[in-house]
Amino acid sequence: MTAQILFSDEKRFDLDGMHNRQNERIYAATRDEADEKGAVHRKTKFPTGVMVWLGVCYEGITRPVIIENGTIDTNRYIADILPVALKDGK
Repeated sequence: MTAQILFSDEKRFDLDGMHNRQNERIYAATRDEADEKGAVHRKTKFPTGVMVWLGVCYEGITRPVIIENGTIDTNRYIADILPVALKDGK
């Protein structure tokens, strides 16, 4: 029975990178000096990214499916992901 179960998940990865202000520090005497050293980080409103889908089953893991444009909706799931899930998820 457990050989017929497939766990799957998808994740969006932003290609612009991620800024974590808790891990990056700038030491400066004034605000102007801090700005010169890169204290201001710009962020795009709609960053470029990819969606990655992956499944895990009794036999191992499936091939990753990378969606470069848009998100995973019903039509894309049926066209791009379901064939991989049915083939690799056995």
